[in-house]
Amino acid sequence: MEMDSKLASSAVIITGVATAEAASAYVMSPTLIGDDIAVTALTAAMIMGLGKVHNKSLTMEKALKWLIPNMGLFASSRVLAMTVKWIPLIGTTANASISFTAAQVIGWTVYLIFNDDKELDEVGVKELRIYKRRAENMEKPDVEKWFEDMPKEQVKEYKDLVSQLSKPGLTEEQQNEILRRMQDLVAPYATGQGSSEKNGESKKS
Repeated sequence: MEMDSKLASSAVIITGVATAEAASAYVMSPTLIGDDIAVTALTAAMIMGLGKVHNKSLTMEKALKWLIPNMGLFASSRVLAMTVKWIPLIGTTANASISFTAAQVIGWTVYLIFNDDKELDEVGVKELRIYKRRAENMEKPDVEKWFEDMPKEQVKEYKDLVSQLSKPGLTEEQQNEILRRMQDLVAPYATGQGSSEKNGESKKS
């Protein structure tokens, strides 16, 4: 069954940013979460990307204005990191799992808000907590399956994009372009319109 395009695009953006943040954390000291400034900018870029998918006009300033005061609310999601069994292309470490989980919960919380056709600044703290719980418990797209279906060349290209996205100092335009390329690359597999066989590569059982 074909997946809703907004859900698929949102999943690509959220997974891409979460993986990039995990990749950044993976190379850091086990006692560090990563470069807070870089991670915050990446998370804001994710929020803007989700806004574009849902036809919401968001600037980096607006995304940060919502994100920074609410970061504390999402800190509790770190306990979910203990349940993370797989991160695309990385595997799992405690540090990477924390970063991956936090970005996932923030991303899916924002997705649910936008999917209800609400603006971020319309949602109060109590309602935001409800959205966060929904995001933590919702059934999410099977992203792992997408990567199983993708040819090796495209998986490598995606990995390269994740590496680029995880680098500090990217401009807003560079982040947006990388996220756009990720969507173009993964979308056929997210919506069920692509497969390894269709691209001339048979999956091995």
